[in-house]
Amino acid sequence: MPSNNSGIPNDPGLRLPDPGDLAVLRGQTEAFSATQAFGSSFGDSADRFLWDAAMKVLGAKLAAHNQGQNQDCVSHAFGAAIEYLQFIAKASGEDVRVEPIATEAIYGLARVQVGQPFRGGGTAPVYAWRAVQQYGVLPRDIYGEFDLTDYNPSLVRQWENRGLPPSLESVARSNPLKFDAQIRQVLNFDQAAAAIRNGYPVIIASQQNFDFRNGRRQGGFIPPTTQDLGHCMVFIGVRGQDGLCCLNS
Repeated sequence: MPSNNSGIPNDPGLRLPDPGDLAVLRGQTEAFSATQAFGSSFGDSADRFLWDAAMKVLGAKLAAHNQGQNQDCVSHAFGAAIEYLQFIAKASGEDVRVEPIATEAIYGLARVQVGQPFRGGGTAPVYAWRAVQQYGVLPRDIYGEFDLTDYNPSLVRQWENRGLPPSLESVARSNPLKFDAQIRQVLNFDQAAAAIRNGYPVIIASQQNFDFRNGRRQGGFIPPTTQDLGHCMVFIGVRGQDGLCCLNS
């Protein structure tokens, strides 16, 4: 699995959601393999890189998110996926706004308003999915006393246990994302590759770690290790039939 970053932070913040929440998620989502899009791209070997849409709109690639020492990887994966969806829609001729997403808001909503706060950091992808669906998102901007124009680690730590302030909830609700009819479960490489070839980023959460210290193997792949690492990232490219490009934060 190639990566466009030099390393993955030691992020123990990926938490398992309540089993009941997972059951609800499974009940509300359809496997991508059951969609027409999967059938139209299954077995295709063409390269597809979602950053080409950003190049078409901006003339440049999007910079990767950088969570630093915070444990909010889930919100960065969702924020990046939403940003790429905006560019894909814009590049296809749709009349949509293209704005960077405040991941701090997704994190606070996912941890507190949607999930259950616990000691330490991190949240579960199912809670982030519910956060952007039920509450919406905040484009990067200044909202009164809250400056979200750039990633703000201090607000991440504040909202980690307090949640998104009520004054910003109403703003987020004006930017809802209707994922209930679009989110699909991707269960293997073929499904992930077909999704990306159809213009959909693929969010992945796992315990798999990789060895970034000893370089890349032939073909650009980074070898896996036996050490666990709870982390959430997003696939934004597919190369032939052997590799996905993973955007790390």
